[in-house]
Amino acid sequence: MRFGLHVLALLCGLLFTSSAFALPGIAVSATNGGTYSLVYLGGDEYGLTLTATTENVVTTFTITRNTQYAFLKYIDVYSSNPGGTTALVIGTPDEKVYSIHEIDLLDEQGFTAIVSMDLAQNFENAELNGIENSRIGGDVNGYVTLRTNSRGSAFLQANVIGNVYADITVEDNGVAPFGFIDLLRVDGQIGTSTTLANIRIDGVIFGITAGEINASIRGTGTSGASTYVRQVFQIEANKNTGGSGDIRGDIRCLMTDFPGSIDVFIRAVGDLEGTIYVGESFLEKFELVSEIESQQAFGLKGRVIVNALDVAGQWFSDVNIGPPGSQITLDGNSYSEPGAYPNTAASLGGGTVGEVPFRLHREDCFPIHAVTIDPAGIANEIRMRHYGPVTWNSADGQPFQVHRRKIGSTSEFDWQLQDCFTCALDSTNDTIVKVSTSSVSRLQRGVEYRVSRRLRSDGTNVLRCNLPTGTPEVAYYSPLTFKVCQAFFAHSPGDADDSGLVDANDVDSVLANWGSTACMKFGDADRNGIINTLDLQEAELYNGFEYCYAEGMGVAPQADGFARMGLEAETVASFVPMTLTEAVTEMGYDDTDDFAQQFDAMERAAREIARQVLMALLNGE
Repeated sequence: MRFGLHVLALLCGLLFTSSAFALPGIAVSATNGGTYSLVYLGGDEYGLTLTATTENVVTTFTITRNTQYAFLKYIDVYSSNPGGTTALVIGTPDEKVYSIHEIDLLDEQGFTAIVSMDLAQNFENAELNGIENSRIGGDVNGYVTLRTNSRGSAFLQANVIGNVYADITVEDNGVAPFGFIDLLRVDGQIGTSTTLANIRIDGVIFGITAGEINASIRGTGTSGASTYVRQVFQIEANKNTGGSGDIRGDIRCLMTDFPGSIDVFIRAVGDLEGTIYVGESFLEKFELVSEIESQQAFGLKGRVIVNALDVAGQWFSDVNIGPPGSQITLDGNSYSEPGAYPNTAASLGGGTVGEVPFRLHREDCFPIHAVTIDPAGIANEIRMRHYGPVTWNSADGQPFQVHRRKIGSTSEFDWQLQDCFTCALDSTNDTIVKVSTSSVSRLQRGVEYRVSRRLRSDGTNVLRCNLPTGTPEVAYYSPLTFKVCQAFFAHSPGDADDSGLVDANDVDSVLANWGSTACMKFGDADRNGIINTLDLQEAELYNGFEYCYAEGMGVAPQADGFARMGLEAETVASFVPMTLTEAVTEMGYDDTDDFAQQFDAMERAAREIARQVLMALLNGE
């Protein structure tokens, strides 16, 4: 298309070549042997071809406007000057070029850079070696690619009055400083909340500031450390002249550090909704300042992941969350385990800060580690939350195993419930593994649970950290334990139907599920995994007791069995229930053991008749 425009201009007699000639809208001058061709394309649009051929010198092209509107449709640069530099000066503060649609570096032997640029409006689709001291009055669109060559590294320095919607690539020539962004200052926003701007740079980011940042900021490679920026000094969403002050998308940097007293930081005046990956060590500060000062700790909606390349990096510095004066500070060095801060995700805004390998966030699991919980309303699900995203290979099996024992027991957790529970990632948060069972509607009373890691055949954890560059195993951590209500006795007191009350219904539950070894089945009064005579004896021995309570509820056991069943005195007087021993004797059995043996041998119909007779006697009917 561009070639056709050139030919059309020649045929119309509108192609001008000189080092001093100027068309009405644009003025061009060149030094040190530089030549140019300026083409009028109609309206207020121009095309410009620049050629620099003199070796080992700086050839400067100065481009200004003569009218109010002067659009440069394209600038083609032929930098055929080995050892030399082609410098572009485009516009001045008083004579701004209106906009530039495209700059192409078509022949590169020298080093070509914009050393100064003043545009009234938009800038887009640029490919050259560097941009310095540029002021863009509108938006940056399309793409900006800064290439390196043997003369030096690509660099970017620009002040954008509008927004940046462009994908920006700063290439790496393998020589320090490896390509750099000196300062990209944007008054509006970078990208949008639905379409991220892609910023690719292998070298150093000295500064990116904007009212709002929606970007994927990474290295130019495709795997491992090549997907990381070498070093970051400052990235800030400041909301100074527009935008939300939020950071969305992802930022990958090998480290945040500077040898000296320079203040290095990543800061969001609003919220962090994306992910910041620090490949190695986090040495300087990260700050989130919430917009809503009454909610001091809701700025971290995304994640900060330290040592993301799993190279023994460490979290040395502070992460500050909240408005000045009332910030929550997370310090990777001040906890019993590295990075194991106690603050819950909800108190920070829903997000996390984690150091690889991720640990279990014990204070943010449900139930919390080492607590006794009220059985009222508890679900059949345990939630294991970590400080970062986790995953596992289904071929390795479940990542957790569940054991339990009766509350008050001093024995080991000897009832293995792995076949009763399944594991799945939470559908909205991959830091959480849900360990749940369909066998019961909620976790049972009178039980202490233990949830522990499972190992692969090679001795490593089934559960892994879920990172862009790999899946190292999670950190070692001891099991999570908790109790579902507190027992008054040193052994389980007969609540076979898990109602919290020991009464005739428990005997009915035992008989209805006699002989079952299914997962956490009703009827298992002694919680030993099988329903048998021992459960009948438990139900008889502790009839009338509400044996299980949550710490802090202020409930105490009472010896009056009828009161414990919630029966009024006049109701109690209307019938005289038998004990289990009395009832089975009345039915003609020697004792409860004899009844249990006979009951076990009965056919289903006979067993149901025996159960109904026994329950009638127990209830005084």
